[in-house]
Amino acid sequence: MFSTEGIKPEINDMRGGFVVGLFQDTLPAFQRTFERRNRLVLNIDRDFYPSAMIVLTHMNPFIRSGVWSISMNSTLR
Repeated sequence: MFSTEGIKPEINDMRGGFVVGLFQDTLPAFQRTFERRNRLVLNIDRDFYPSAMIVLTHMNPFIRSGVWSISMNSTLR
């Protein structure tokens, strides 16, 4: 199993990043500062359905035709 030993990975790509915390605690601040520039891909790495619903509810204002939503078990387009 892959582990970063609790350290947030650093990436050299301005198109993405990592946010540490619970979805319901971190998404409101993310949503206030998020600016959509290109195609939006929501990669929802979650263990249960309620967590996915929290992400989709918060990101709903940004979801339009052409957005990809990827979850652990399926891909929706």
